[in-house]
Amino acid sequence: NETAFGKKFFSGWQLSGITTFQTGSPLSITDSTGAQWFGSTSSRASWAPGATVETATLSGRTEDRLNKYFDTSAFVTAGTLWGNTGRNIMTGPGQSNVDLSVTKITPFMESRVVEWRAEIFNILNHPNFDRPSGTFTSAASFGKISGTVGNARLIQFGLRIVY
Repeated sequence: NETAFGKKFFSGWQLSGITTFQTGSPLSITDSTGAQWFGSTSSRASWAPGATVETATLSGRTEDRLNKYFDTSAFVTAGTLWGNTGRNIMTGPGQSNVDLSVTKITPFMESRVVEWRAEIFNILNHPNFDRPSGTFTSAASFGKISGTVGNARLIQFGLRIVY
């Protein structure tokens, strides 16, 4: 048996969401003291002997590599010439996010509707880390991740009457 309350309570629900997964953004390794011979104030860094993108790339969870996201010993100063590393050779941490929305639409009277909505952004409260510093000459921060991008979990509610 359907009751009037049960019919109003259990009908009109909507669930929607957005999920985003993306790879990290590219990162160049720069040397602010390089290429001085050419009158430049910056250059890309150079590879240490035997180093490659593969040897510079570390694996594991980003949370475990915040102080050394990539192998910083794979790079050396460019000196007074241009460095020999390519543009955007490294990749920062990937990003992921899940947003969810729950809506309840309840008609009342003949042509009126009450819409209640709850929106939860970053429902998993997953941190998304910023790119590491790629400036070779800033030894204190080189290869370190010092922040996050995006927001922590955020919840908002809304009520709308349509008449």
